[in-house]
Amino acid sequence: MSKHLSPLGFSMPKFFRFLRPLCALSLLLAASCSGSSGDIASSSVAPSPATDEDSSGRGLVVQVQPDEDPERPGYFDFKVVENGQYALHTFVLKNSDPRDVTIQKVDPGCGCTVARIMKVEADGTRTPPLAKKPLELLILKPGEIAEIALRVDTGEVKVKNTDKHFMVRVSTNSVERPYLTLECHLVVDMPWQLAPASVNLPQVPEGAGATGRITIKALGTAGLTLGEIRELPEGATATLTRQGQFMEPVWVLDAGFTPPVPLGRQAFSVWINTIRKDGTEGEPLQVLVAGTTTPDVSFSPGRMILRPNPKGVGVKTDDGLGLAIAKLKTHLQGHSLRVVGFQILGDHADELEFNVTPVRPNQNGGSIEWDLSLIALDTLSAPSFTGTIVLEIDDPQYKEMKLDYVGLGFDQ
Repeated sequence: MSKHLSPLGFSMPKFFRFLRPLCALSLLLAASCSGSSGDIASSSVAPSPATDEDSSGRGLVVQVQPDEDPERPGYFDFKVVENGQYALHTFVLKNSDPRDVTIQKVDPGCGCTVARIMKVEADGTRTPPLAKKPLELLILKPGEIAEIALRVDTGEVKVKNTDKHFMVRVSTNSVERPYLTLECHLVVDMPWQLAPASVNLPQVPEGAGATGRITIKALGTAGLTLGEIRELPEGATATLTRQGQFMEPVWVLDAGFTPPVPLGRQAFSVWINTIRKDGTEGEPLQVLVAGTTTPDVSFSPGRMILRPNPKGVGVKTDDGLGLAIAKLKTHLQGHSLRVVGFQILGDHADELEFNVTPVRPNQNGGSIEWDLSLIALDTLSAPSFTGTIVLEIDDPQYKEMKLDYVGLGFDQ
């Protein structure tokens, strides 16, 4: 009877007898590798926190507190928190390993949250992190306890009036459970919508002051209403009016500065009391008011600087040897100016040309804004010079305005 030989020269029955132990050994190794690989995968993908019921040799485990859900250890629901308040909670962790566990890092995972870790000693005192070596915050002996206190600044939470989930990742040197993930949920109740978000006054006339307006609409679930405006700083004004719009309350806030207003950047806050549904006082609403105070009538820029034209020193163009421009503007509401004359005072004044033109003049020749230009004529021989332009204005309060000028670089 003929035998079928394998390519290696063995008969088929003998070959399978030789191969059977190798297959068994291969299956044993594969099962062993599969179990090891599963443990690594589960630890690297933020495993669910363990409890005391299954915590033997599981690294850090969560000690469920009375205000936590025992069905979801490592999870806390802040529920609805008013915008501007701090949400606080403390997780308690225990080292269930038979060896020391080093807590290496605590990452809140959100810029709105600060996590503070402390070791709880046997006598109840708290020990802060070591902070002596990298990746060594705390060392917990078997059975020792640590606390992670979370503080969420709801003002920094970008998403309002909807669910916000965030996680805190704890890294350790535990062989069994190197990572522990704590999860939190909250809804930041933003009770107000401001349009625009603040009162911004780009130009506030020094002698007249100015006000701006925003509308305030109730949002969120708290059902707050606005009360009275708190005391304002000196020089500030604010009034609040309630209006009805589609059966929802809307408030209009007019706020600004009363004259005289100091020159420069000015700002203050309007604080408005709020009232909850049950009649208790809520968190006050803050509205920022800011503006830049300018003289009632001003030049922009405050000084004319005359330089040679870009084609070079001594090169004449339609604008002479050089050109400087400025504007004269009144910031008073309903006010206009009428320039009736001017005078150039300074060296080489006869070698300069000055022009003044109204922008959108009214029937009387007055205008809110005037264009000014200073030209160096081709007869100019001075390398540098200074002077003042005096404008004559047909106005009982501003009869005369002075604008300094300087010429530079005409000898280069």
